[in-house]
Amino acid sequence: MPTAERKSAHLLVVPAPGTGHVNPLLKFSHKLANHGGVRVTVVNDDFIHNKVMAAASKQAKDEHHSLVRLVGIPDGRDPAKLGREKFGEGAESRSKVMAGHLKKLIEEINGSEEGLPISCVVSDGSTAWALEIGREMGIKCGVVSPVAVINLSLTLHIPKLIQSGILSPHGLPLKNEAIVLPNQGELPPWQPNELPWHHPNPQVQKHLFKQYTLKQLAILPQCDWILSNTFPELEPFACQLNPDTLPIGPLLQTPDPTHFHGNFWGAEDPTCITWLDQQSPASVIYVAFGSTANMTQCQFEELALGLERSGKPFLWVVRSDIVADIRGGDGGKPQFFPSGFLERVVVDHGGRGKIVEWCSQEDVLAHPSTSCFLSHCGWNSTIEGVSYGVPFLCWPYFGDQMYNKRYICEVWKVGLGLDHADDESGSKVVTRFEIARKIQRLMCDDGIKANVVRLKEMAVKSLSPGGSSSTNLHTFIQQLC
Repeated sequence: MPTAERKSAHLLVVPAPGTGHVNPLLKFSHKLANHGGVRVTVVNDDFIHNKVMAAASKQAKDEHHSLVRLVGIPDGRDPAKLGREKFGEGAESRSKVMAGHLKKLIEEINGSEEGLPISCVVSDGSTAWALEIGREMGIKCGVVSPVAVINLSLTLHIPKLIQSGILSPHGLPLKNEAIVLPNQGELPPWQPNELPWHHPNPQVQKHLFKQYTLKQLAILPQCDWILSNTFPELEPFACQLNPDTLPIGPLLQTPDPTHFHGNFWGAEDPTCITWLDQQSPASVIYVAFGSTANMTQCQFEELALGLERSGKPFLWVVRSDIVADIRGGDGGKPQFFPSGFLERVVVDHGGRGKIVEWCSQEDVLAHPSTSCFLSHCGWNSTIEGVSYGVPFLCWPYFGDQMYNKRYICEVWKVGLGLDHADDESGSKVVTRFEIARKIQRLMCDDGIKANVVRLKEMAVKSLSPGGSSSTNLHTFIQQLC
């Protein structure tokens, strides 16, 4: 149960609308409530709020005395388009609509005789408009960064990079050269396609840079706190570059049934763990690409055939919208598995592979049967894999995922990258042969396994009483209260 002695602080937490944003901020909220007795109101748009509530356990919904409360507010979207918008569609108009409702909500909370006034507004930086509302109302503000501290460093250096002619005002590289920050130490530089706002579609990249990166850059200097879902031992050089950032990670789930989770994809398949229980220790390949990464039909088939060719058991998360044109086409295309694949390989037909639409990722990563993680390298997946001691096969798509791969393969040495080849049409594809070859190599690499176990031990220590992240969290709570 939450600590009850200290309830002098009330946080208003506003995540961006996405699983990778809502989930870590829910974990952050419950952590503050459990360890600091802080009251938290988490605000999502109505669409996201309803999805989170629909996936919540009965205990979470019935916990009347919980210090964490979820609230939904309108965002002005067309109900007929909910869940089917293109990437970034209507983001600016939504933020304007939500800003008005958020201000009204804060006024209602602060004007209530029974309620505790909002003492701090927190976002993940992608909802900078919420922090602007907080500043306008004289409320302290904080950011929980959803990316690695090193990528946050690059964002903070954008003005100098534009001034020096390295970046255009739209965030596009003007030179085909690697980017190195002052005092970056031993960390690898960014290649032009590894910037945190990078996207294969140049128009989407400009949108990301304008709508999110620049707005985040403008609000960060005005924040009272910048926290990060990392730990100092994982990013020592980056944390030295950003001494004002408080690493409080890894933000991990707890088994508490009264906690909310940011699952938007319906019920998590309960048979995953039962199936894993039946597999040999360190034998299963876990394949998951987060909530937004897509691939072409051709690439989807190559992945399926690569998993088959590996000869290893696998658990593959296949979202209903995973097949799409990553350069801007509509998602939601049907996935057509290679002919005979399901009958030959999938467990429902007596095979060694299990395919689900969604699962509890942390439960899978924590399971002793899981051997490696074929991942898109989003930061949440990266820090979860590290924290549970699982080696990586890296398949990044865009944004900060590209540099996260560099961390995994070159700095921490806890994974291998997958190389692309040209197909018959000249497009880049990761072949079935490359996938099978790298799986075999990774599962036999004792050095990588030892490295990731070492990082897991560091993560555990950082969260323990007196550990670096635990101390930083208590520092934040003390300053807050």
